[in-house]
Amino acid sequence: MNNLSNWGIRGDQEKKMLDYLSHHGVKGQRWGVRRTKAALARAAKREKPNASADHAHVQALLKKPRHQLTNAELKIVNERLNLEANAGRLNPHVVSKGEQTAKAVLGTIGVGVTAFNLIKSPAGQAAIKVGSKAVQRMISLPGGLPINVP
Repeated sequence: MNNLSNWGIRGDQEKKMLDYLSHHGVKGQRWGVRRTKAALARAAKREKPNASADHAHVQALLKKPRHQLTNAELKIVNERLNLEANAGRLNPHVVSKGEQTAKAVLGTIGVGVTAFNLIKSPAGQAAIKVGSKAVQRMISLPGGLPINVP
């Protein structure tokens, strides 16, 4: 039995602690992988593609408060941000195309669920009964259903 008196735990408290702390993980389990500074530097280079000079210039301007920008600098920032927004709108990513498809499918499913819920509701059941009685009356007419076929 371990001695926990070094931490100020004695007697019954020690027994309770030892009973409670019965699991300390799996032997040999790895909680994380340490990477060298060189590996981190390579990963940082891969993640950031080279930005254009215009983009870098605008990013530097955006770090300044707006009231410190000149009219010419504000115009440059405004034009660049508008161009980037238009490019994003005109060239949607594959993810946004998939998102639009998913929204369309979910919208269709929503209409189906709504129709199903209407049919199962008391009002829907009453409408079905009225409709079936009307169809039965039309069928029982001497000429059958009034359908004009050219």
